[in-house]
Amino acid sequence: MKTKHSWNSVEKVEFLIRIGTLTEQGYTISEAIQFFLKYENEKLKPTLTSMLARLEKGSSISEALVMLQLPKNIISFVYFAEYYGNLSRGLIDGGNLLKKTLDSKMKFQKLIKYPLFLFWILGLFLVIMYLYLFPHFTHLFSTLNIQLPLITRLFLLFVENSPKFALVFLATVLSISLYFVFVFRKKTILEQAKVYARTPIIGNYYRGMITYFFSINLSCLMKSGLAIYDALAIFKNVEGLGYISKEAENMTAHLESGEKLQNVLLYNTLYCKALAYIVEHGQANGRLDEELEHYSQWLLNDLEAKMKNLFMIIQPILFFLIGIIILLMFVSILLPVFSLINGL
Repeated sequence: MKTKHSWNSVEKVEFLIRIGTLTEQGYTISEAIQFFLKYENEKLKPTLTSMLARLEKGSSISEALVMLQLPKNIISFVYFAEYYGNLSRGLIDGGNLLKKTLDSKMKFQKLIKYPLFLFWILGLFLVIMYLYLFPHFTHLFSTLNIQLPLITRLFLLFVENSPKFALVFLATVLSISLYFVFVFRKKTILEQAKVYARTPIIGNYYRGMITYFFSINLSCLMKSGLAIYDALAIFKNVEGLGYISKEAENMTAHLESGEKLQNVLLYNTLYCKALAYIVEHGQANGRLDEELEHYSQWLLNDLEAKMKNLFMIIQPILFFLIGIIILLMFVSILLPVFSLINGL
């Protein structure tokens, strides 16, 4: 439920990291929130007071964090940290992960903001050219019995049919939206996950993120002394993990039937294939928890690098398209002028 005093994303990140830092220094959760309460602005105090009240009634910090309307995966991150006894680290890592997600979102918005503005300006120019400039060209050339250049005719045809292209685009977006609301959302979590994993570009990022969450939390649970089977039992009971929870049930069934964990990961899940080889190697040398931790950090760094590369590709493509449209606009204007001069 949305509170009257909603926090923005930056405030949520700062809260998680600061509370985590304070608990790392020896404060209890309640003391850390009370300390935070004394120095924050009035807008945040009602939520903090309500969180303290919930903690005093026996709620866990992961349950109290629901009031901040954090993403479910971040709350699950904190839940696991509570379970394996390193809450301060879980709060800080959860805050940093949320910060990286927000940074990627802001970078993408900045990346497309200027090109979208240019597209809007170009669209305005195209309308003006179509309504006022090209009709004069057409009338003048028909009067002189001279045919317009091919590029100009093609450009006119494109502009003339642009409303139809826009309608097709809107119809496509509407169809996808209706499919998502009435069909996709009714599919099981596993079926939805398969669709995400098969979607170009998104699929690689989705596989990477679920593999990261699974491997980092499995590593931490194993470090706290749990066996793999017991760790999977915890995954099954955690809300907000989506595919990871459902897949934990399937993995447990496969393990009970005698299959090896690396084979289950390799052939029966959507996790990155490298995870199966990490598990096999880690079990062989008795350092599975450490290798999972290292792998999860490498995976997160790899995802960041891929996102950065994707952003670096998107902007040049957008500017290239804008440049092509501008070039066609000038050519379609100048060629008729040159044709007219030659005709005279």
